[in-house]
Amino acid sequence: MDIAYVTDVAYPWSRGGAEKRTYEIAKKLATEHQVTIYTMKWWEEKEKQKTIQKEGITYKAISPKKDLYKNNRRSISEALGFAIHSLKIDNNHDIIDFNIFPYLPCISGKLRTLNKSKFVVTWHEVWGDYWLDYLGKKGYFGKWTEKLVSKLPDQIISVSQKTQKDLKKLGAKSKYVPNGINYKEIQKIDESDRGFDVLFVGRLIPQKNVDILIKSLRDSGLSLGVVGDGPQRDELEEIAETNEVDVDFFGETSYSKLIGLIKSCGIFVLPSSREGFGITVLEAFACGKPVLTVDEEKNAAKNLVKEPRGLVVQLRGDRIKEGIDELLSLNKEKIEEDAKNFAKKFSWRKISNRTLEVYRNLLD
Repeated sequence: MDIAYVTDVAYPWSRGGAEKRTYEIAKKLATEHQVTIYTMKWWEEKEKQKTIQKEGITYKAISPKKDLYKNNRRSISEALGFAIHSLKIDNNHDIIDFNIFPYLPCISGKLRTLNKSKFVVTWHEVWGDYWLDYLGKKGYFGKWTEKLVSKLPDQIISVSQKTQKDLKKLGAKSKYVPNGINYKEIQKIDESDRGFDVLFVGRLIPQKNVDILIKSLRDSGLSLGVVGDGPQRDELEEIAETNEVDVDFFGETSYSKLIGLIKSCGIFVLPSSREGFGITVLEAFACGKPVLTVDEEKNAAKNLVKEPRGLVVQLRGDRIKEGIDELLSLNKEKIEEDAKNFAKKFSWRKISNRTLEVYRNLLD
C-alpha cells in the first residue's frame, strides 16, 4: 500500500503528540508499505534537498519552515501558506492522511484527492465554541471551517472517544484509533540522576496552565521539572522566580532523557485545559508514575486517569496542590502495578495495525 501523511509539524523536529503519532505509525507501516510524509522543510542538513529518507520514511518538504505561533496563537498566515503548498502533493497515493491541524490544508487535500487517492483526516480534538475564546469574532470563521472540514474526508480517524463524540455532534462519523506508546522501549530506559517531586511535560503555551501549576507550589518546598519549550517560557521562568518555586526548565530533550526524568519524578502533572489525547500520560503510566490532571471539558486526557493510578481535580491551584500531596502519600507499589498494566494496552504496534485496518477497509 502507498500511504502519505500531510502535516506542517514533523517529529523529531517538532515534538507534540500529533507529530509523534504520525511518526510512530509511519515508522511501523514503512516496514511493509511505502510511506511518505509531506511537511515543511524542518531539516537543516542537506539544505538544498527537499526530499530525505529517515527510518524507511520519505520526507518531502512542500513549503519552507515557518513559525507555527504568533502572539501565543497558531499563526493563520502559516496555516494558509501551508494549505496553498499542500496543493503540490502527489495524488497517486492509495491513502493520503491529513493531520487536522491547522484545518485549512484539509480543504486543499479534498481538492487534491478528488476521485483519486482516498482522503483521510486524523482528528485530535473538536474546538467548537472554543474558537470564539481563541480568536474572538474571527472564531466564527474557525467554527465554520471546522464543520466544513468534517464533511470532506472519505474517512475520519478520532484519536480519543471524546473527539469521536464531539464529531458526532457535528454530524460526522469517525473510527476511534487511540494514540500509543513504546512500552517495551520505555522499560529499558534508566531513570535520571536528577529527580523532581513534580514533573510537567508539554509545549509551553497558555492552554497547558503551567503558570497555575507553578503558583500552586509556592511555599510547598516541592521541586518541579518542566520539560518542553514554547512561547510562554520566559513568562513562566519569571513566575517561578517571583513565587520562589524551585523549577528547572529543560526545554526540548531526547526521548530517553524525557523518560528518564519521568521515572525519577514523584508525580506527573498535566493541568491542560485542552488535550486531544495525552500521550505523556500513558508514558508516565508506563513508568509506573501517578498522574494528576484537571477536570476541564476539552481535556481528553482525564479519561485515561482513574484511581489508584491518578486523580482528576478542578483547575485551581489549591486543588492541584491537594491532589499532589494526596498522590505523593499513596502506596507506590499499588500505583505502579495498576499504571503499567493499563499502559501495556497502548503499544504503537497495536495502534499501527488498527490504523492499517481502517485504511484497508476504506480501499475495499
